[in-house]
Amino acid sequence: MQFFIFLVNLLVFMHELHLVSSADVLRRRLKNSAKKQVPKSETKPKVTMSVAPKIIVVPDVATAKVVPDVPTAKVVPDVPTVKVIPDVPRVKVIPDVPTVKVPVSKCPIGRQGELVYKVPSNDKFREISYMAYSNQTQQGNPVVWMGSDGFQNSISVVNLSLGTIINTYKLDVPAEAQADWESLTVGPCDSTGTKSCIYIGNKGNNPANFCTDQNCKFGRELVSIYKLEEPNISKVYDSSPLKVATLVISYAGTNFPTSRADSESLIVDHVGDKAGGKAGDLYFITKFVTRRDLERVGKISVESHQNLSPGSSLTVPVTAVASFLEEHTWTDATMNREGNLIAVRASNNIYFFPRDQSQTVKDALQGTPCPFVSATVMRQNQTQFESVTFLPFPYYAEASECSNEIACDLSITRYKLVFG
Repeated sequence: MQFFIFLVNLLVFMHELHLVSSADVLRRRLKNSAKKQVPKSETKPKVTMSVAPKIIVVPDVATAKVVPDVPTAKVVPDVPTVKVIPDVPRVKVIPDVPTVKVPVSKCPIGRQGELVYKVPSNDKFREISYMAYSNQTQQGNPVVWMGSDGFQNSISVVNLSLGTIINTYKLDVPAEAQADWESLTVGPCDSTGTKSCIYIGNKGNNPANFCTDQNCKFGRELVSIYKLEEPNISKVYDSSPLKVATLVISYAGTNFPTSRADSESLIVDHVGDKAGGKAGDLYFITKFVTRRDLERVGKISVESHQNLSPGSSLTVPVTAVASFLEEHTWTDATMNREGNLIAVRASNNIYFFPRDQSQTVKDALQGTPCPFVSATVMRQNQTQFESVTFLPFPYYAEASECSNEIACDLSITRYKLVFG
């Protein structure tokens, strides 16, 4: 039994010895075959060939180099669309648009394009003393408000091109035996200029031409201006008289040289000025046939009448703001809507007074009139001219009274002012 165990152990030992020996032989064979495949001269480059390229590849991933080489960064400043923005000084064109605000030449140098409108004979226009252009039109044609002097209780609006009376409006005014309507103007109701009003001057006072001081008793002690919102000529009104606000005027105790005065002109300021004048201020010129040194430019400020309601009456303060360098018998006056030119009529001549935005109406009328004077052309059945009005600038118009106050075909002459 022991011999059998000994024999088994021996066989195991010899088997293990054989395995070790075989493994050792195998290792030597593998080693020798490796030496034959890789010669000694290629051993060193092996490290270089296998490792170095991998190290080079890393920097060659040169997205790092691509970044600076991506001159998309340079493209941004190179996109001069940014430079175009400051180069678009079309914004500067906006302030440069004041072509609208550029005033017309100060003085006209002449007139042209005479056009005569005809209004058929009617009893309403026997003695035309006042006429004022309206911003309204009928069928695209210009319209004017007009009427005869003396006592009246209505005003008419006329289509100039057609020569027809569009409508006649009765006014709720007191019946005065001595009333004398001599002037009419259309313009702002208040300093905002949002509404248009008609102002009628019941200021004619012929006997006052004999006055020389503040103790005068000739003529009417009180005169007035009627004010009403301009009717819409397209609207149908009932037959009720239109209510007016009455501005009562007294010269007594004022800085006017006489306590009573005659006046046939009336202006409403359309724009105001930089010296304190406002839209809606009223101006008028007194008239003295023999004592022209007593003539004055009077003013009624807009503050004194802009809050007057229709049907109310108020004695308003009046101030003499200027005397004229030019001494004439002034019978009418008008201002263009732009506010930079005033026309004043004296007998058969119209004088023009330029006005810039820094000037008051007083300053303008105290200045020297333009060299060009518009002389009236007399026609058949025409005697004297007392009215003048600006139409859409640079046009203006004048109308004559009929001879001997007999109804006649009325001629209204339109001219165009020429500027140098």
